Amino acid sequence: MGEAGVRVLRDSTQEVAGSFYLVGRDDLSSERVNKVKRQSLKTLLQGVDRSLPLLLMDHQPSQLEEPVEQGIDLQLSGHTHAGQLFPIRLMTRRIFEDDWGLLRKGNFQLIVSSGYGTWGPPIRLGNTPEVVDIMIKFNQ
Repeated sequence: MGEAGVRVLRDSTQEVAGSFYLVGRDDLSSERVNKVKRQSLKTLLQGVDRSLPLLLMDHQPSQLEEPVEQGIDLQLSGHTHAGQLFPIRLMTRRIFEDDWGLLRKGNFQLIVSSGYGTWGPPIRLGNTPEVVDIMIKFNQ
């Protein structure tokens, strides 16, 4: 991605045109694979102008108390594939507070996409692949 000129936000933030911050988290599973613990949101948000909207990209919709506590406005996640194969969705619904769709908690909003791809076997059963198109309007 870097060679293509794309900046990957792994445990980092980027102010965008003085309008909002995009926050990218390293995946929870990277701790197991890379043996490096990801930074807390509190640490990532040090020095950020909290009067601007905060948009968080976090692969897994886990530990939602942290973004709520840190004042994240919108979190975008995936990971669950909405179960990918029936009856796995019955499990993802129990594991994650929200495993697909929109969740609102006060000023915090979470959108979890089922995605368009697969993990493991290249099949989907009992759900629909999706690409989410989001229109964001900031209030003054």
